[in-house]
Amino acid sequence: MHFSMVSKITERRGGGGTRRRNGGCASRIPGGRASQVRLLLAACLFCLALVTSLSGVARSDEGHRAGDTGFKTPHAERQPGLTAESGGGAGSMPDGMSGEFRIVTSAMPPFSSLDVFGTPQGMCMEVALHVARELGRHPTVVERSKPRFLLEFERGSADMLPCSSAEWMSPVRDHVVFSKPILEMENVVLARKGAVRRPGGPDCVAGCRVGTLPGYVYADGFDDAFAHGNMQREDTPGTDLMLRKLSAGRLDAAIVNILEARYWGERLNLPRDAFEVVYTFKRKVPVSLVLHRRYAHLLPRVDAIIDRMRRDGTLHRVIVGQKGRLGMASDRL
Repeated sequence: MHFSMVSKITERRGGGGTRRRNGGCASRIPGGRASQVRLLLAACLFCLALVTSLSGVARSDEGHRAGDTGFKTPHAERQPGLTAESGGGAGSMPDGMSGEFRIVTSAMPPFSSLDVFGTPQGMCMEVALHVARELGRHPTVVERSKPRFLLEFERGSADMLPCSSAEWMSPVRDHVVFSKPILEMENVVLARKGAVRRPGGPDCVAGCRVGTLPGYVYADGFDDAFAHGNMQREDTPGTDLMLRKLSAGRLDAAIVNILEARYWGERLNLPRDAFEVVYTFKRKVPVSLVLHRRYAHLLPRVDAIIDRMRRDGTLHRVIVGQKGRLGMASDRL
């Protein structure tokens, strides 16, 4: 904050007063009733400004004691007078929550991420933003790693995650609730062309170094195989890095989402014939919006918004449109 000082004061002569110099600043000793009134008025204004300033400091200090660091917490005092849920008009929230809505996401294109300019993008992200606005909230988006956003849900500083499943959120299941699924993800085991001799079953990568995402749980017996040492789990932070390691021969195989693999394969200019799908997981993973449990009472409204988006074709247009913008004509590799 910048402050400026007025070093020169221009005054009119008259009024029966005399002029004094004090440290280079000109002051005036009033000699009449009008001057006394002006002096009294100035003193009153000074006192009013002082009281207002002290009141603001007290409120600021109170906010710091409540733990207000810029992020909402369950213990922070709620502020009235924000956008109402029902129609976006002014007023306090019926559920006691402010209109601001903090969405956290990990970098998971083409589903949910921030681009280089910090703009939210992705299929699930577009749905999440639409739902938040339909609820009368003002969404703000931040990108976090999975351990970090799990911690934020546990602490209560996150409101929504655009793209996850109950399986992936097991560490904080008691702190979150899930909407109806908005889409399904298909996971596959990807390997370098010709590296796996018997494609078609989970044991096709026995003895291999398999790339995985940190903290993720894998079905179809893969977690058991990792635990028993039948194959080596190599946690790698990101599908893009997994594909790089796979291409360089530092991994034998990788468990990836097929759309993510397609997205990063194109972004990294990797040849299509460099990899092959050696196993497709039996069940597609339903992906939902994840909300902090304090919003559990809003789930019927959230689900109704998703149903309406599905009926009127909005959900289909979001998914197809995002694929088109990302240059993805097909789900297949």
